[in-house]
This record gives sequence, C-alpha cells and structure tokens, in this order.
Amino acid sequence: MLDSETRIEGIEVKDPNTLIYHYTLIHIEKKNVDTNQFHRMLWPGIISNIKTSIEMKKLRENNTLIEYSYVDKSNQPIYTFHIGPKEYE
Repeated sequence: MLDSETRIEGIEVKDPNTLIYHYTLIHIEKKNVDTNQFHRMLWPGIISNIKTSIEMKKLRENNTLIEYSYVDKSNQPIYTFHIGPKEYE
C-alpha cells in the first residue's frame, strides 16, 4: 500500500523504453471519478516526483516514457498518465 487509498499492483517494462506503474484505488468506483479533476489533482505531484526524485534519475537520463495506470476497486480503468521527456525535462 502506498497510502490508505492506493495499492501498487506492480511495475511493467514495455518496449521500447516504457515503464508502467499499475495502481488500484481500493475504495473508489470508476463511476464516481471525474477524470478531469483526477488529472488536475495528481499531475503536479507526479511531474514533480519525476523531475526531482533521485530514484527517477536513470529514467530521465534514458528519456523513458513513464505511465501511471489507475484502476478502481473492481479493476475498471480510471485513468492513465503518459509522461515523456517533454513533460519532465
């Protein structure tokens, strides 16, 4: 668990040069999510983490495409963030 709402299910490496983080929002149903608001709320923190995190340094150096994929408690897709070098440089 990352926090009381978010569970990381795993990390997938996808060619070419893509890393996908899979998350489940364990108390959320897709029908109750405003995806525009979801994006606005999470985007700044995601970008900040990628730009400043030491753990993300190698990904930045290799121009890796990073995806954060979120599903609801029933495994229904909610939103996937696609972050490339343009966003984190």
